[in-house]
Amino acid sequence: MTQLTHIINPEIIRAYDIRGKYGVTLLKEDGYYLGRSIATFIKNHKLPETVCVGRDGRLSSPDLHSTLIQGLVESGMKVTDIGIVATPTLYYTAVTQKITAGIMITGSHNPGDQNGFKIIYQGRSFFGGDLEMLAKISAHGNFAMGNGSVEQIDIRDEYIDALNKRAVGTLGKKMRIAWDPGNGATGELVEKLVKVIDAEHFVINSKIDGNFPNHHPDPTVAKNMEQLCDLVLKNNCDIGFAFDGDGDRLGVVDNKGRIVFGDQTLFILAEDMLTRIPGAKVVADIKTSNFVFSKVAELGGEPIMWKTGHSLIKVKMKEEDALLGGEMSGHLFFGENYYGFDDALFGACKMINILSNKSYVLADKIDDLPKIYATPELRIDIDETIKFEVIELIKGYMMARNIKFSDLDGVRVSKDNGWWLVRASNTQSSLVARVEGNTEKDLQLLCEEAIKIFSIFNINSETIRSFIECR
Repeated sequence: MTQLTHIINPEIIRAYDIRGKYGVTLLKEDGYYLGRSIATFIKNHKLPETVCVGRDGRLSSPDLHSTLIQGLVESGMKVTDIGIVATPTLYYTAVTQKITAGIMITGSHNPGDQNGFKIIYQGRSFFGGDLEMLAKISAHGNFAMGNGSVEQIDIRDEYIDALNKRAVGTLGKKMRIAWDPGNGATGELVEKLVKVIDAEHFVINSKIDGNFPNHHPDPTVAKNMEQLCDLVLKNNCDIGFAFDGDGDRLGVVDNKGRIVFGDQTLFILAEDMLTRIPGAKVVADIKTSNFVFSKVAELGGEPIMWKTGHSLIKVKMKEEDALLGGEMSGHLFFGENYYGFDDALFGACKMINILSNKSYVLADKIDDLPKIYATPELRIDIDETIKFEVIELIKGYMMARNIKFSDLDGVRVSKDNGWWLVRASNTQSSLVARVEGNTEKDLQLLCEEAIKIFSIFNINSETIRSFIECR
């Protein structure tokens, strides 16, 4: 055992992963000590000493990749390096190859100067207290020693074949499909995928480039979807797909060039699944529209509202033996004929299968869904150090006035005419708000109510105000 020690900045230990600004809060050497720490944890639990490593295309990922692998090898791990891939590809590798742990180097949907690590361990998410435990191992410094090894493999074709067989399946009518990987880690995977799907494909921004020269890869931001919307309309496509930087969030555009909300996509997937598996459970995060919960129940399914967060949804799905899950952010989780983790490419393939075999077009399907009078996910910038404290202050304010609310995740206030929500983001320095009304007027009233309460705590409500003024 070696006595080296290293303090990992506690600010980068997030709820679901490790993430920070590279060179400021997240350092190159953090990769090395993370490798030493998780290897020590694996050895202490006498588990197979195997770890797979993947990375996204960010400019800082090669540095973190080299130090991480060095730390793993010096602690005796057998490392499988799968190169630049999407996070779901890393999950797929860890599960199918029965590897003890998988570590993905990625900044996900965050700005390009940020990076971090997502971890899967024995087929489950490794998050929260697990990550804090790794930081303690690093600070203590009693690292395991060893002489490990590195094997580089290319699992992309196997992964694409799994998507094709498990999600695309048998297609009906031939489709026209637009794709925008946003120069993120899914770029090369999309180029491989379109070669095996019998359709007309239109692909932009597939070259992996950590500078993100065309737009930032975050499909929850409407501005980032503009190129895809234009591509769909220009080429008369049936559907368009966009991905975040590491491929675990899916953005969808219908054949009229309109952005489809994440909860609408989730419902279409749930409706299709329930035709095969009556009574199946569907987990949706707290930002999801009321119509999803009510319609899933009407179709005979069992809807479950849960906390936002990809790790939290995956755990809840396992607890409930649910076969489908989703978040407004575009994370989609598949337990039917898959492994229960979030995979945006798998979600795109499922949507292709559904639309290819249905008589309707996507825009008509969206128009036939219950009318949603709602905001998208609205992000409110706030200092990282106070965002959770502000939520607690709002809770105290509500309780002192006997205003009923759910504290499942943040504050969700439900009324006869709709609901509004505010919660602290676990991935960014922001609060996340969403408002939904039964009518256009109800939406405006509930937005005004939220703005009034936010103003008491000096929360900038410009994003909500701008949304109201644009309608």
